[in-house]
Amino acid sequence: MDASSAEQLARRTLWRDGMLAFDDTPLSEAVADVTRQSGVRFTFAEPALADLRVGGLVRADDLDAFLELLRNNLAIHTERRGDDIILSATATR
Repeated sequence: MDASSAEQLARRTLWRDGMLAFDDTPLSEAVADVTRQSGVRFTFAEPALADLRVGGLVRADDLDAFLELLRNNLAIHTERRGDDIILSATATR
């Protein structure tokens, strides 16, 4: 196993330590991981957002850190409605 494969394997198993790692991951997959950990549901206001790629490392139990990652790295706006979170490219009114 080369060094890059070992690093990828280590990142994929970070969930065992309560972490979620995203490395050029489609946003649709990233939100599915967060949903599994938190129970919140995500809705894409614009379907094309699901294909955006995200990278970063957050604690699995820190939903606010994940939402901040989306805002800071992808300029995605988030709107919480109970256990639902709406993701959009522009602020909703």
